[in-house]
Amino acid sequence: MKKDAAPPRLFKDEKSKAKLVYKLDEVSRLTGVAVETLSAWEEEFPFLSAGQTGSGEKFFRQQDVAIIARVKELMAAKTLTLAGIK
Repeated sequence: MKKDAAPPRLFKDEKSKAKLVYKLDEVSRLTGVAVETLSAWEEEFPFLSAGQTGSGEKFFRQQDVAIIARVKELMAAKTLTLAGIK
């Protein structure tokens, strides 16, 4: 029986894991997904939505970061297309 691969490890330490929200550039660095791609995915996928600070800076919840990592994993493995992920 084949076991599923372990999910990607996003948080290298407990301090990072304890954060509730992440800035757009932090999410890009953690997941390896370009900022432009993240903005496009936010428009493409209704389940992915960044909040905005009063100064207009985007931020994502920890749950959103996990979703982004999973979307990247599915697309890299060519398991699903953008349409299939929707």
